[in-house]
Amino acid sequence: MAKKTNLNYRFHNPNKPKETVDFILNVFIEACNNKVENAIKESIKINK
Repeated sequence: MAKKTNLNYRFHNPNKPKETVDFILNVFIEACNNKVENAIKESIKINK
């Protein structure tokens, strides 16, 4: 059997850490936007 090799991935990020954090945060916000919107709509329906 062949020996398993571990893969190492390295990414070069020329951005400043704050810019990277802002970008990742915006991606997460966009990804969860529909869930948050649906939760707000559901909350409004329950409270009416």
